[in-house]
Amino acid sequence: MHKAVKRALTVEEIQTYRRDGVVLVRELVDPNWVGELQELVDQNIVQPSTMVRDINESGSTGNFFGDTFV
Repeated sequence: MHKAVKRALTVEEIQTYRRDGVVLVRELVDPNWVGELQELVDQNIVQPSTMVRDINESGSTGNFFGDTFV
């Protein structure tokens, strides 16, 4: 298990996902790790690689893109 993952999914969470296709999972990852990921995403938005791909649909209001790291 990755060090940022604080616990495994419970049997109930897995069953809920299988039944409903979605499950709310609280306290799964370390909040500091989420913060680190947010910083990296923010950096990537400002300075994307040369392989960035805009995946916004025409007329969309979001900012969706994909980037590749090799």
